Amino acid sequence: MEKLKRTAALALVLLMALSLCACGKSPLAGTWEGRMDISGQAAAWTEAALEGLAPAAAGGEELPELSDYLGDFGFGYIIVFNEDGSYSAGPEEGELSACLESLGESVKEYYRQYMFRALCRTAEDMGLGGDINSIQQLEQLMGVSMEEAVSQILGMDLDALAETLREGLRAKLAGLELEGRYEAGDGELLLSSGPEAAPSEGSRLGYVLEGDRLSLREDGGAPLFSLEGISLPELRRAS
Repeated sequence: MEKLKRTAALALVLLMALSLCACGKSPLAGTWEGRMDISGQAAAWTEAALEGLAPAAAGGEELPELSDYLGDFGFGYIIVFNEDGSYSAGPEEGELSACLESLGESVKEYYRQYMFRALCRTAEDMGLGGDINSIQQLEQLMGVSMEEAVSQILGMDLDALAETLREGLRAKLAGLELEGRYEAGDGELLLSSGPEAAPSEGSRLGYVLEGDRLSLREDGGAPLFSLEGISLPELRRAS
């Protein structure tokens, strides 16, 4: 009987300890995944970076628009809330790299088509040819490849231009990578902007937690991202 009482008492102590641990755990602890679409911002940054690198064609030729070649720019975004009160957040690297690669290739194709139309009109005005229907025909007329012609006009190799653009955008998007300390409770989330700062000194977000879904909204204090116009993604708890 005495042994049974000690066993029951021990079970109660363990149950109480587990209950206290559960009470102290943040409701947000774990890994959360969402999707961030910044197509509009990426297009605006790209156009600004390339400003002045497309000479006007003679004769008012209608030329392609860069926006016609830029597709969607979206990638996974991951936030990890650790039980020790630290957090980290940032883009899913594989998807971000794929977006940057695709954007670089789109810019190269834009310049090929832009220069093709511009050079065709110039050749026609010079009486060198008025029925050029393909890049191959134009290359035969010029005696150089389209890549070489574009490089001479822009003063930069297309591959180098695309890589410079990708590096610039990656550096800008580094503002989406965050780490620090957090506090969460009663629908309020405080995030510090560094591991040494207190959560109360950083961003203040409101949150709604519904099962495995987490909705965040900026609720005063410092903005979460240093990049303007970036919206907080809806998040789902990772399985």
